[in-house]
Amino acid sequence: MKKVTFLAGLILLASMTLVQAQRGQRNNSQNTPMSRTQCAIPDLTEEQESKIEALRTEHWNQMKNYRADLMILKAEMQKLQVSDNPDGEAIDNKIEAMGKIRTEMQKAANHHRMDVRKQLTDEQKVWFNSHGKRFGQRGFGPGHGRKGDGFHRGGGKGSGAGNGSGMRHRDGSCRW
Repeated sequence: MKKVTFLAGLILLASMTLVQAQRGQRNNSQNTPMSRTQCAIPDLTEEQESKIEALRTEHWNQMKNYRADLMILKAEMQKLQVSDNPDGEAIDNKIEAMGKIRTEMQKAANHHRMDVRKQLTDEQKVWFNSHGKRFGQRGFGPGHGRKGDGFHRGGGKGSGAGNGSGMRHRDGSCRW
């Protein structure tokens, strides 16, 4: 009887391990060769690639700072909201400050897109314009929510911030 219980436990443990290992696999991951080639601007020279990579790094650092500022403002706003006597005017000021940062983020994303575009040839611009039309935008709708798939990975159907598919957007375009 002990052998049967031990074998049943061992089989259960092995099956749980296999299920756990398969959870990490995703068909539309940024790490798949297919998605990397779909997001790659065709026929880039090494000089173009290095300039675009430098622009991308600078842009990501700038966005990281904006997001940190937004998180601080959101925490401050939540603190005001849960206080014993919430100050509506102070909360409104936090909301306005968050809106200003979001506007700056959109402007920075637009400037970044234009800077990348300046590095491209006319043929590459045609590709870039057709594949990057939703650059830097997030939205609501299928695949753009935070409900997730039950494994704490997000990307499920539902409303909310987040595009749910790494660097790709619902129309198949990419972020640079």
